Amino acid sequence: MLILQRNKISDSDFVFISTLMANKKLKYFEYANTSGNTPSKQSGAVEMEFLETINGSVFILTQSHQQDGKSRETSKLAIERITYYLQNEFVEKPGEAVYNALIYTNGFIYEYARKNPDIEHLHLSCACVMIRNNEVFYGVVGDMLVYFFNGKKVSLIAQGMADNEGENNKNNQKTNTLLGQLRNIEPLVNQQPLVPLNDDMILMGTRDLFLNVTEKQMQRVLSDPMPVQTKALRLADMGRSISPLANISLQIISFYSLPHTIRKFEPVPVGSGFKLKKSLKKPEKNDSSGEEKKEKGMVGKQLKNPLVRVAIIVLTVLLLGYMFYDLFLFDPRPARNIELQTSVTNDKDTTITEDEHVQVEQELETPNERAQEEDKFTLPNDTAYLVRSGDTWSAIYSRFRVCSWFIKNHPDNSGKFDKDENPVAGSRITIPLLYSSDSELNPDFHQEFSLEETGNRCQNANESFLDDFYGKYPELLNQ
Repeated sequence: MLILQRNKISDSDFVFISTLMANKKLKYFEYANTSGNTPSKQSGAVEMEFLETINGSVFILTQSHQQDGKSRETSKLAIERITYYLQNEFVEKPGEAVYNALIYTNGFIYEYARKNPDIEHLHLSCACVMIRNNEVFYGVVGDMLVYFFNGKKVSLIAQGMADNEGENNKNNQKTNTLLGQLRNIEPLVNQQPLVPLNDDMILMGTRDLFLNVTEKQMQRVLSDPMPVQTKALRLADMGRSISPLANISLQIISFYSLPHTIRKFEPVPVGSGFKLKKSLKKPEKNDSSGEEKKEKGMVGKQLKNPLVRVAIIVLTVLLLGYMFYDLFLFDPRPARNIELQTSVTNDKDTTITEDEHVQVEQELETPNERAQEEDKFTLPNDTAYLVRSGDTWSAIYSRFRVCSWFIKNHPDNSGKFDKDENPVAGSRITIPLLYSSDSELNPDFHQEFSLEETGNRCQNANESFLDDFYGKYPELLNQ
């Protein structure tokens, strides 16, 4: 699948992102990938491949570090050489097969660049994952990372090291470089096989992805029951929303129907791994740190004063006593005793009957009860969305998590789609967020519209589904 997106960077500059998508289901795993190549000097072209070889199932992700028009040819050259080796040379140990393929490819590219001096900086980053007998082996060269998701958390299992990082780690004998940069390299390949369990995932991607997506976002997307292809698109969209010019490319492998009962994997040792960001917000710098330390020291000295400590104890006792009184003794709404009485109106005796007495009590209590009922739910407002060039229902779902059926049948969207009921670029459609499965967009009802309820492809979203929903919450019909 090829999707063209036009992202506005400034008032006079537009960048077109070519997004390549692939998705396939096999016997024991499913994979999906997405690649956004920007014709920018900030990053070279990315190429990716999945193939079946005599050594096993192989996933390859390469990124050229050239800043010219031949960067895509260079990335394809690396994939071609890795494929050639693994298709023609069977290696008994899978880890050695990955290692040898990267060594062979590096030597080929190095000699190719030496024989073609007109080509400058023929250097690449590469990640290679191979699955044989449901065991996983992976190798990384350059600026690539591989993560493992066990259903709860993500763990870094392999990372390359670009040349500029290698200069800062000269004491590390296993410093990694780029493919084609040196005659001899030492690829980082796992020594023991990774043995996954059902629903485990492997995520391999460019560093730009992990620089722009937080750990919390990644775990949230991977743990969601959405399709694997949607997960890939969502992660890519999150990264590009932060850095539109970044070359964010990734492949996700999701396992199922495995015979394993024990999971085995080796995370990167603490202290040597790339750290996923907890938050993309940078803390504000404070130049008054010295003054703060001074103030803390003065507070500490005051607390050592016996009189101050006695005063604090007295205040604490008073506060606890007030809290006890407020929670257990004080009644903010004392019982009302509305006596049956006789009043004089227009010189006539009018007696409040027992029925009127009950009615008065109800009138006193009903407003509070009604206010509580109104505060019971928070209904999200509909939002307008301008369809961009290349938008699909899958892309719109990844943004709002609203099934296409609800959008197509919203009254405000009548006549806004093409003959195949697909969104039309440039049209403004209404997104009913009440039907979203995103907990942030739809706090009270998101679980009612999760993929477990609507189906993993939203096949259950229909008129009957809505009837059941409003039958469960009839009060929403009046709001």
